[in-house]
Amino acid sequence: MSTTIQTTNQLSTETETRLPTWQDIEKLIIDILRAGNFYNKDRNIGFMAYYKNHLDELRKSEDQEQYIIVRARQLLLNEEIYDTKIKAFSNSYYKNEPKIRQAILNYLKSIHKIAKEYFITDEEREEELQAWLNS
Repeated sequence: MSTTIQTTNQLSTETETRLPTWQDIEKLIIDILRAGNFYNKDRNIGFMAYYKNHLDELRKSEDQEQYIIVRARQLLLNEEIYDTKIKAFSNSYYKNEPKIRQAILNYLKSIHKIAKEYFITDEEREEELQAWLNS
């Protein structure tokens, strides 16, 4: 019995620490669209159109794993941007539509796991700028 519990805990920890796959991200985007549909959001404008386009791009990309890395890096350039987005969605956006808010927060947390692998420090950013200025 204790072996079963230990194995379950190990699997849970592995799931939490592994990077999301493109299939995980696809599911999270669909969850956002499902939540929007629940609240009868217009499918042709706003976040519904944005995430539908994002889903289409993901599915059409030649290398989905690379696509989610590039997309995560575009959306979350650094930890400060991530913190700002999390605070905004936690405190104000979609306050009266908790299913949408939670779906977007889950998505942001997952892409953060990907993006943070590529965050660069201020010093590295400054070195890149100086190298570019001196080229």
